[in-house]
Amino acid sequence: MNKQGKVRTNAEVAAVFDEIADILELKGDNPFKIKAYRNAARVIESLTQDVSELARRGELMKIPGIGAAISKKIDEILRTGRLRLHEELKKSIPEGLLELLKIPGLGVKTVSKIHERFGISSVEELERLAREHRLRKLPGLGSKAEERILKGIEQYKRQKGVILLWRALPLAEQLLDELKHRGFRKVAIAGDVRRMKDVVRRIDILVAGEPDAALKTFAELEGIENPSVGERSASAVISGVPVRLEVAPPEAFGAALLTLTGSEAHVNGLKTLAAEKGMKLDERGLFEGGGGVERRVCGKTEEEIYERLGLCYVPPELREGRNEVQAAAEGKLPKLIELSEVRGDLHVHTNWSDGARSVEEMALAAASLGYEYVAVCDHSKGTAGGLSEEELKRQIAEVERVNERLEQDGLPLRVLTGVEVDIKGDGQLVLGDDVLSELDVVVAAVHSKFSLDAKAMTRRIVAAMENEHVSIIAHLTGRLLGKREPYALDIESVMEKARETGTILELNAYPNRLDLNDEHCRLAKGYGVKIAISTDAHDAPQLQFMRFGVAVARRGWLEAKDVVNTLPLEELLKVI
Repeated sequence: MNKQGKVRTNAEVAAVFDEIADILELKGDNPFKIKAYRNAARVIESLTQDVSELARRGELMKIPGIGAAISKKIDEILRTGRLRLHEELKKSIPEGLLELLKIPGLGVKTVSKIHERFGISSVEELERLAREHRLRKLPGLGSKAEERILKGIEQYKRQKGVILLWRALPLAEQLLDELKHRGFRKVAIAGDVRRMKDVVRRIDILVAGEPDAALKTFAELEGIENPSVGERSASAVISGVPVRLEVAPPEAFGAALLTLTGSEAHVNGLKTLAAEKGMKLDERGLFEGGGGVERRVCGKTEEEIYERLGLCYVPPELREGRNEVQAAAEGKLPKLIELSEVRGDLHVHTNWSDGARSVEEMALAAASLGYEYVAVCDHSKGTAGGLSEEELKRQIAEVERVNERLEQDGLPLRVLTGVEVDIKGDGQLVLGDDVLSELDVVVAAVHSKFSLDAKAMTRRIVAAMENEHVSIIAHLTGRLLGKREPYALDIESVMEKARETGTILELNAYPNRLDLNDEHCRLAKGYGVKIAISTDAHDAPQLQFMRFGVAVARRGWLEAKDVVNTLPLEELLKVI
């Protein structure tokens, strides 16, 4: 939070550079300049450190891909809350045109063509043209393109305003620290963020204390915009994310935290159980008694409420109304995986393809996290500057040299050789078996032809799983949160094939993927299919994304025994 009271998060700073790139592309500007701004946006968006903190320490130019010109622009955004170049560029194009570029599948060339022909610059106008079948008359479009545009508009409307966990969680933690710094000792994150949902509605914060003081402090925090204060709660916006703060008396803090955390289905399940036991549960506590006379049994902590109801404590990630109350009553809740149990990362990229760091730099970053192993899985040819067979063989030799240096330096980390190999439309891989057989781990992934129907896409992935060298299938459904829907796929058929072939399924922890999702993880557990939680990191700080993958795994009821990268190296090598 800066002195001007405006929060400038990594996502916000990245969005400025993304918009600049969009506008320059619309104007037909220099492709290299466009790429520079686009790359800067990707780098900043994926930082695990606060860009404002890096700027404060004068370390912006230490970030790979951030040069002097971009660094100055970041400083201007952080100092003033805006970028003059950005403001000037926005004035140079029709208002609303940028919004059209947010529609999935609608690129700059198509937007420019439609705007030039019809003069429109809003989603509503575009939808009207599509429904009137006027777009199909444009050269290069046609009826199928028109249908795709309508589907893209529907998807855009569904995803508009979506708040990703990785954007909300740091803000929630920042607010928590601010309130603790102001003297509020009992403060907690609640709601969707506490349950670690991949997409959240808002940030919920609970404070124990006297309402007037807490609400006044909250409304005056730096970065808080448009506060609305009630008797025991307040709402506001921080960096474009809705925030709600509630105040509870200390004796009811646990009950308030329980109900504010949710989900509604989970809380209703607890209320039903309480009623069956002759008690009543609400945000004030757990009560017993009748005839208009109530006695609070407990409410100070969540743990005592669960215990009084005859339940094991239910971790927040499981509170979704998916039989967790019954499992807690029967003592059958899983021992959820912990971040500390992860021994390595099985999918990272280096500057051999589209990553920012060398093999050795990624290895040292992994070692600093206490990992035993890290698998370098750069892209294969055909994707993001990927590697040919010969280039991959040269990288294998480089990995061997890095492992020798690590051993000489006494670092207990092994770099595994690997690749993220493309699955072609027919299920074949773009690299031959001769080179794949030399690798420790082969991660296969779909990066093209997303529009295949469910039968064809399933057949494609199943065929790849039948290749004896494929260890892991990456980001199975291809979704990009807030940007791209999962492609059509028969998930259960894939699970059956994975069980048959022993193929591991990846839980991709990159925050805009989180693919597999929680429901797929639980389904995989039911099938006995093993999971690899991997970050898909393209830079060293992104190794920290593992926390988001572990959160999804916990929501999917996974235990350490379900996840292969909790295994020691020797045991891991037997299963990949």
